[in-house]
Amino acid sequence: MSRLKSDSDETYKVRFTTHTMNEVWGDNLIMITSKMKILNDCKFETEITKIESKLLFEDNLHFVGKKTVYEITRNDKNEFTYTYWCNEGRNICTEILERR
Repeated sequence: MSRLKSDSDETYKVRFTTHTMNEVWGDNLIMITSKMKILNDCKFETEITKIESKLLFEDNLHFVGKKTVYEITRNDKNEFTYTYWCNEGRNICTEILERR
């Protein structure tokens, strides 16, 4: 699944397996691997286990051991949408991913 940021033509891709969530920004510039735990039919939790970056990565919002709970709000044949608390718990963010 992926989304394209239209202002910069930068891609964000997410791949789910049974117990992991892999996020990739750009052309493999930043890759985050998280173990995933299903909480119920609409919620899952991830914990970052590995961060790889081709850039100097000083983002203190993403770190090994960080846990995030996601709520699935849409799951159909074209799109997968989920929400989660972001910006240090100050906002709710939404990701809309296109299935590929």
